[in-house]
Amino acid sequence: MVSIRIGNEEQLLSWDEWEESVKNGRIPADALIRFDPVTGKEWVRAEQLEMYHSMRDDAAIRWRGEFHHGKVPILTALLIGVQVRIWWFGWVPGVEPILVNRLTNWTSPALEDWETWRMITMGLLHLDFFHILLNMILLAYTGWNLERALGRLNLFVLYFASVIGGSLLSMFGAPETISLGASGGVFGLFSASVVFGMLHPNILPERGRRLFGVVLLPLLVLMFLGGLFNVGTDNWSHFGGLVVGALLALVLDPVLLQRRRHWNSMVQAAVTTLCLGLMIGLAVAGPRIYPLAESEEAREIYRKDDSTPVLRDADRHYSSLWWEVPVGWRPQKNSIGGYGFSSPTGRQRSWTVQKEQRDSPTTIEAVFEAWMARVKRQAEVVTVSVLTPITSAGHEAHRVRLELAKPRRFVEWTGIVRGTHVLHQVWEVEATAETRLEPLYQRLQSRVRWEDPENLVEARLSVERLPRSTSSKAKLAEALSEVGQVDEALDIWSQLISEYPDSPEFQMGLLKTLRWYPDKVADPDVEWTKALERHRDPAVIVEIVTGLESIGHNAAALGLLEVAWLHFPGNRALKRARRTRWLPTWLDGEQHLPWDQLNDPITWAPLPLEKAELPELTIANGRHVGETLVERHQELTRFVGEQVASGNRDLIRPLLILKYGHVPYQPLEATSGLKEDVLTLQAGGDVGWASTRGVDIVGQVDLEALLSILDELIENQADLSSMLDLPPTPGE
Repeated sequence: MVSIRIGNEEQLLSWDEWEESVKNGRIPADALIRFDPVTGKEWVRAEQLEMYHSMRDDAAIRWRGEFHHGKVPILTALLIGVQVRIWWFGWVPGVEPILVNRLTNWTSPALEDWETWRMITMGLLHLDFFHILLNMILLAYTGWNLERALGRLNLFVLYFASVIGGSLLSMFGAPETISLGASGGVFGLFSASVVFGMLHPNILPERGRRLFGVVLLPLLVLMFLGGLFNVGTDNWSHFGGLVVGALLALVLDPVLLQRRRHWNSMVQAAVTTLCLGLMIGLAVAGPRIYPLAESEEAREIYRKDDSTPVLRDADRHYSSLWWEVPVGWRPQKNSIGGYGFSSPTGRQRSWTVQKEQRDSPTTIEAVFEAWMARVKRQAEVVTVSVLTPITSAGHEAHRVRLELAKPRRFVEWTGIVRGTHVLHQVWEVEATAETRLEPLYQRLQSRVRWEDPENLVEARLSVERLPRSTSSKAKLAEALSEVGQVDEALDIWSQLISEYPDSPEFQMGLLKTLRWYPDKVADPDVEWTKALERHRDPAVIVEIVTGLESIGHNAAALGLLEVAWLHFPGNRALKRARRTRWLPTWLDGEQHLPWDQLNDPITWAPLPLEKAELPELTIANGRHVGETLVERHQELTRFVGEQVASGNRDLIRPLLILKYGHVPYQPLEATSGLKEDVLTLQAGGDVGWASTRGVDIVGQVDLEALLSILDELIENQADLSSMLDLPPTPGE
């Protein structure tokens, strides 16, 4: 036992109590001590005992004194004051959007535009009253305690490093989220308080132990779990601040208790350098490390707004296609009329990948021309580069670079053509950011994958499951033709035709493939003749007619369709084909012949009917009949031109026959329709019935004079009726 005399009071302490009292500074240096093994029966001043000095921790005693009678927590008050003033400033009309746009932790501008200062400023910004109220209460509590325990510089480093750590984790953990608030810093201070109390329990006075250590752990866990269940909470920022605060509490020492000289200064310098280097590194490498997401995953973020037309339009384009977009970019229409993803920063930046399927195989030149026409309707094009062959998405592609004005920006278009399937990749960026964002563009392009279309994959699986199914093989051949794998498609069609020579469907499939890819056959006439000999089927004939038209043999196509119409009058397939080509489908009820074979097209007088044999249904006869029809139509056109030149209104009869092929049921409406067609031709447009019949009205007829005559006939219905030998309209 140790006897202690302080003043007139004497105490008897156990060794442990004595040791604890000395360590905590409760035994003054002038106290009298009697400890028989050391002092015998004499009283000795404490400062004269070596064991007193070995037990006493003067630094800890001074720390406890400063902690208990600490200075005003200026830094904590300053942090709270700045954040409250910024919050008040946000109440000024028009200021809040500026604060949100410039100070929040927002991945897109931070990594796209060097704005990594947001990682700090977000920790000073609040918009909601209850948000700032809760954060400031927690900041006042933990900040005051830590400022007394660790010192102002340590608190400064601890708070802002926690804010930056939370911002970093939030930037990559939830890059589509715009975050703000001091929560990351507050969580860092809370975790630092817990770790500090666990590391230094011996130097804390009894009252101080209620402010640090495990006593705060339940509150910290409760706060973190509360954020997990609260929609809209940036839990990544909370977790990042928590981790950084705990780690720094392990290495930052109280000012009076540093593990070695200048230790805190070295840690503070290292942490500051690390934070600044991190922000500068993120600013420089932003486009190279910008987080990407698969396009459908990115669109799912905005799927709640299914009413947005852009989402529905964009959804139509994606299948068998994988591509990525910068996280946070929003699905919307870009400035050149395409649907894709655009940067939320409001600048002219967009990334579009669209797949489409044409009715027939196309060329890269035709695809680019159509796309370019759309761009010119939306923007002012300054320069256009040449089509450059490259490889993209695993296929041969072509690229073009455009410079657009107002505002000045660049667009790179990459096109891929696979038969009837077309893929567009469009990158748009303003001129000032082109070099900066080039690495991002290269990453996006490298992640585009375009696999076989769904119908081709399904057809292959179907053939594997049912190898003897002819319908599965036919579907596979069709899908192969659509994707441009012609040789395999032709082999399948040839196999099916050899096994089932009486099936017109397989023959039509082969003809369609040859029509799409005429370079795969030396002489198309041979294949068409074989098909016509095998199948005198109207559907096969229509496919042959379409094939003739695809290589520019319009007269032969017209003639073959005319001969087939004589052989199969009224057939639905032929009637549909004739109507789509503006050819008349009227047939005499008794003779089953077209009107122009029974009547004179100029006078409309009946012709003497001579019994004649039907021309044989061959390609050669079709070509001969077609040339004859074109000559007849050209003669009628020349006649119309002569009548127009002489001012003779008799031109109306042959002109109506040229368009309708028979006497129209409603001459006034038919004449008005003729006028609309002439106006179209005058404006440089195309009229279907004129081009189908090989009629050059523009080159052989004075359109102004023709319009004048048609106007007179439309205004004077009585003259029109008399010219067409029709009864006058009642009331005239």
